[in-house]
Amino acid sequence: MSLPYWFSSIVDVLDKPMEFSWLAPKDLSKARQSAVLLLFSDHDNQPHLTFIKRAAGLTHHPNQIAFPGGVIEQSDKDAITTALREAQEEIGLNPSTVLPIGKLPQISIEVTGFAVTPVISYWYQPHSLSVLQPAEVEEVFTVPIEMFQQPKNQVWAVKQNYKGPGFLIDEKIIWGFTGTLLAQLLGSAGLISEFVGGAEIEID
Repeated sequence: MSLPYWFSSIVDVLDKPMEFSWLAPKDLSKARQSAVLLLFSDHDNQPHLTFIKRAAGLTHHPNQIAFPGGVIEQSDKDAITTALREAQEEIGLNPSTVLPIGKLPQISIEVTGFAVTPVISYWYQPHSLSVLQPAEVEEVFTVPIEMFQQPKNQVWAVKQNYKGPGFLIDEKIIWGFTGTLLAQLLGSAGLISEFVGGAEIEID
């Protein structure tokens, strides 16, 4: 299978694990293992990335924009299996339409004690998606990567003692774990030369 030309810079990031080392869990022995799916697709030769909006009733990270994913179960072969299974359960993704490319280093979400493995994948046969678990997911949507490259969409998300990179896309704020991972990934891939982060947005 031939991959689109723009995907090579994403794949190259897999050879740069040290660029993500500052996000690594401090103590893996105490971390809960999970995985998320970074689902890249091609529309008119332009890269897109799929996101979900978490449901308002969730205990952890309600209403936040995230990547599909969840806890690694004992029955899962590996993190890739987890990411694909969760995306299938949450938004109806057909795993046979996805080519898993590789895994980024584990990233810590200290507030919940999770160690998350981001799975890079190429969605070579896109199809319609829908929310299958409304108690967990409120919305699924896809964003062109060029939207993240526009300085006007790069912001700083601020909440209490937290300040981190975020993206304001069509009135949706992508921040926290997802915003930080996305800023690091796009920077490492050379798709954004530098995170500008203009406005500060207070998070409720």
